[in-house]
Amino acid sequence: MKLRALSREQMTALVDEVRAMADLPAGANPDALRRAKEIRFQLQGQPEASPAAIEKADEVYRELEILLHGHRWQREYQLDHLRVRIKSACERMRVHLGLASRPPA
Repeated sequence: MKLRALSREQMTALVDEVRAMADLPAGANPDALRRAKEIRFQLQGQPEASPAAIEKADEVYRELEILLHGHRWQREYQLDHLRVRIKSACERMRVHLGLASRPPA
């Protein structure tokens, strides 16, 4: 992986992409995990990435590891709750990256 500078639109698209992974079926999905890891790397390497944004990116990845691992998700009895945690962490990451939509003035 090579770190590259991202525009606000590109960062927003990456957060949206990783957030959408919360809706993938539970179970082994190494391709999605690889992509989530790449997204985490890219977002954490941006100048806009505060320590809180970096922490949220790690949290999203850890939760996706549970969901998209071959067996670990079976220990997570409430998959809906896991999906909500992933989406919530994505929204908090969006805020910490300064990507949250601003209300009209």
